[in-house]
Amino acid sequence: MKRLATFLVISVLVWGPRICSAQAKPPLPAIMIDGQSLLITGLTPGAQAAWMGIGRATDTYYSTVVSRHGIGLADGTGRLRLDLGVPIPPRSLWVAVDLATGAFQTAAPGGAKPDLRSPPASMLHSQAGKADAFEDTRSMLEVFLVRKGTGAWTLWLSDGSERDEDGAADGHIRFSLDQMKPLGGSPPAPAKSAAGDLLVAIDPQRLDVVVAPVGVQP
Repeated sequence: MKRLATFLVISVLVWGPRICSAQAKPPLPAIMIDGQSLLITGLTPGAQAAWMGIGRATDTYYSTVVSRHGIGLADGTGRLRLDLGVPIPPRSLWVAVDLATGAFQTAAPGGAKPDLRSPPASMLHSQAGKADAFEDTRSMLEVFLVRKGTGAWTLWLSDGSERDEDGAADGHIRFSLDQMKPLGGSPPAPAKSAAGDLLVAIDPQRLDVVVAPVGVQP
């Protein structure tokens, strides 16, 4: 019995952390798109979720970029329904992040697979004594930053605009993280990224997206 008890203790010490680690991975939310509404499921019950979508609405003569974003509260079953009030463009993509766990999902109408691109190595970098800087070679982007348990922030900018810190229309955009705008009741944007932050950058012209965990080192 003494040997059996020792074996059981060792088994718990060795396998227990592995089992807990496997169970600790949060489930991914799901996004369903229907007409003019989004249904996000698989969220932490009663927790907040940050979401963002960009699309291109077209009529006979024009194509217009449509951007929507916000923070909502999941119900007791982990569901969040968003009625946007207007039809969701067939050419659009959406991102939802569970603020309690950091788990995220992307989606597009009709079950289309969003075009995910890899983040450039220099997309976000640290500056001594200054806010972390975001850089990209796209001419137009909406950027979405989410910090688990804290909040979400967004910024729309185009090359050469007043929000483009390099001040030139040169095929290169740049801004500091603390210039981002808070969503919902989020606090002011952080100056520095932290491990576990999620950065989303959507190109409204090409409708491709970068979804990257960040947390840069000095």
